[in-house]
Amino acid sequence: MSPLIHHAALVAACLALGAAGLRAAAACGADGLLRLVAAAPLAVAVAVAQALALGRVDLAASPVLLLAGAVLAWVLAREVLPAPAAPLLGAWRAWWPAQPQAARFAIGAAAGAWVAWTSWQLRFPHLDVDGLIYHLPLVASWMPDGDTGAATPLIEGLPVGNYPLTNEVALAWMTGITHSLVPMSVWSPMLWALAALAAVCGLRALGVDRLVTGVATAALLTMPLVAVQLGGPLTDLPALTWAVVCAALCAASTRRPSLLGPAIVAAGLAVGTKTTPAPLLLLALGTAAWHARASLLPLAARTLAPCVALGAVVGLAWMTRNLVDHGSPLWPFVEGPGSDPLPPALRGFDASFLDDPSGMLSGRADLYLETVSGGFWLLVGALLVPLLRRTRAALLLAAATVLGVFFWMNAPYTGIQSDELAVGATRYLLPALACATVAVAVATSGAGTWTRRVGTGVLMLSLVASLLRMAELGFPYTPSVATIVAGGLLGAAVVGAAPRVAALEGRVPVRRLTPVVAAGFATLVMAGQAEGYLLRHAGLQLFDRPVLGALLRDPTFTIGEGREVAMAPAVLGSLVGERLQHRVLLIPADEPCATTRARRARGWVIAQIQPDTPRGRALVACMQGEPELFRDGRYVVWSALPPR
Repeated sequence: MSPLIHHAALVAACLALGAAGLRAAAACGADGLLRLVAAAPLAVAVAVAQALALGRVDLAASPVLLLAGAVLAWVLAREVLPAPAAPLLGAWRAWWPAQPQAARFAIGAAAGAWVAWTSWQLRFPHLDVDGLIYHLPLVASWMPDGDTGAATPLIEGLPVGNYPLTNEVALAWMTGITHSLVPMSVWSPMLWALAALAAVCGLRALGVDRLVTGVATAALLTMPLVAVQLGGPLTDLPALTWAVVCAALCAASTRRPSLLGPAIVAAGLAVGTKTTPAPLLLLALGTAAWHARASLLPLAARTLAPCVALGAVVGLAWMTRNLVDHGSPLWPFVEGPGSDPLPPALRGFDASFLDDPSGMLSGRADLYLETVSGGFWLLVGALLVPLLRRTRAALLLAAATVLGVFFWMNAPYTGIQSDELAVGATRYLLPALACATVAVAVATSGAGTWTRRVGTGVLMLSLVASLLRMAELGFPYTPSVATIVAGGLLGAAVVGAAPRVAALEGRVPVRRLTPVVAAGFATLVMAGQAEGYLLRHAGLQLFDRPVLGALLRDPTFTIGEGREVAMAPAVLGSLVGERLQHRVLLIPADEPCATTRARRARGWVIAQIQPDTPRGRALVACMQGEPELFRDGRYVVWSALPPR
C-alpha cells in the first residue's frame, strides 16, 4: 500500500478510537473540554491493549487488523454506551464564544505555534540518542514478526526489553499501521498538547483563575526538561502527560466521582511508561478516592472495575512479567528477595542522590540549575507561596512537592557520578515539578494582592528562565523563534478569520467540512513527510549520520526489503529503513563466528567500535579478513549482498 493509504488508515483508526473514548468519557460524566481529557487515556489504553493482544499471536504489525480493532471498539462503544447528552462540538460552540477575545487569540496563537513546532520536527526528525539506541529499536524489533511487547535484546548486558514499555507499545500500534517512522516525531508533540489541555482543565477544576492557569501551564510545559523530549520517541514527556491527565481527572472527580475510572487508566499509562510518577499518582488517586468514598461502591461494577482492569493491563503488565521471569517487579532496576541479580551493567549505577548529596552537588550545582532552569523557581515557589497563603490545599500541595523531591533524591540512578548521567537524571524530577506548579498556582489564585504578586512573579520568572534556556538549546532541539512566532501569528489569524468563515454556513457546510479538512491535512502532511525521513535525519549531523549515510547510498538498503542488520554490542534504530523494511537485531554474544560471518549474505553485519568494548573488539576480530563496506571512528560495516 502507498504511504497515503497507510497514513489515512492511521487517521481513521485514531478517529475511531477517539470517538469510542469520547463516548466512554461522556458515560463517566465528563463534559466540555474535560471530555477530551478523559477520552484520551481510554482510547490510548485500548490501542495498547489491542496491540499487546495481537502481539501474543504475532499479528500486531498488520495494518488491517489494527484498523479493524479500532473500528470494532467504536462499534462496541456505540452499541453498549449511551449517547452523550450534549455532543462535543455543541459544547465547544457554547464554550468558545464565552471566552474573552484576548483568550481566544492566545489559544489560537498557541495552537498555531504547536502546529509549526510539530511540522518542524517532521522536517528535522531528531529522534535523540535514547530514541535511537533503544526506544525506536524496540518498536522496530516488533514489526517483522508482529510480536509487540516482546522483551527483545538490543544492548549487550542491558535488558531494555524489561523496562516499562507502554509508550513503545503505543508507538508500535501507530507504526504497525503506517509502516513509517512518522509516529516517532508526532507522538510526543501530541502528548504535549494533551498535557496542556489537561493542565488547564485540572487547574480550573481546582478553582484557579484563567490568568494564573495560563501562566502556570506555560511554565510547566516550556521547561527545557520537557522541550528536549519533543524530538523523538522518549518516555519522560509521555509519563508526565498521563500523570497530569490523571491529576486533572482526580481534581474534577470531587464533583463527578465517576471520573476516577479514566483517572485510574491514565495512572496505568503513566506507570506503564515510567515508574517515576507512581508515588505522587497514588497520593492523588488516594485523595480523590477519599473524597468520593460515598460513591465508590455504586460505581465499582459499572465504571471502576472495567477501568481498573484496563489500567492494570497497560500499567502492570511489565511488572508482572518481570516478577514471573526474574523474581522482582522492578527488575532490572531493583532486586527482590530471591530475584535474579541486577545486570552487571547496572551495578554501581544504582546509587541515589541522598547517598552523597554534597558530593553530587560539588562541582555540579550550576549544571543542575542550568538543566532544571525554570523548574528551580517552581520548586522555590512551591515552598514559599503556600506559606504566604496558608490555605489547607496549598500547604498540602507544598508537602506533596517536598515528598516528590524526596522520592527523586532517594531513587536509584540519581547518584551516578558521571556529570552527564547525573544531570540527565533530573528528568525523573518532572512529576515533582508538575506538583510544584500546581502548588504555586493554587496558592496564587484568589490570594491577597501581595501573595498574588509573588506567586504570579514566580510563575513568570520560571517561564522566562525556561524560554531563555530553550532559545540557548536551539537546533536541532527547538525550532527558531521565527518559526514559532510565524505559527503563532497564523493561528491568531485563523481565530480572527473564523467568524467570517462561520458566516458562510448557509452556503457551505463549514461545520461538516472542518473535521474532514483537518483529517485530510494531517494525512497529507504525514504521508508527505514519510518519504525522505531518514535522509532528513541524517542531515542533522548526529552520531549515526556516517553509518546511516553509507547505507542510504546503497540501493540494496533503500530499495530492498526484508534484509538483516545484525549489530553488536548495541543496535541502532535508524538502520531499520524508513518503511521499517529491515530487521535490526543484536548478535548474541555466544554466537559462533562462522554463523556471524554467514549473516553477511542476508544483509549487513555492523560492529560498534566506539566506545571501546570487549564485545565490539571480538566482533571485529571475528570479521577479520572480510572486506569492509564502511568504517569510521564508531562503526564498521560488512556485507556480502550483491550490488543492485
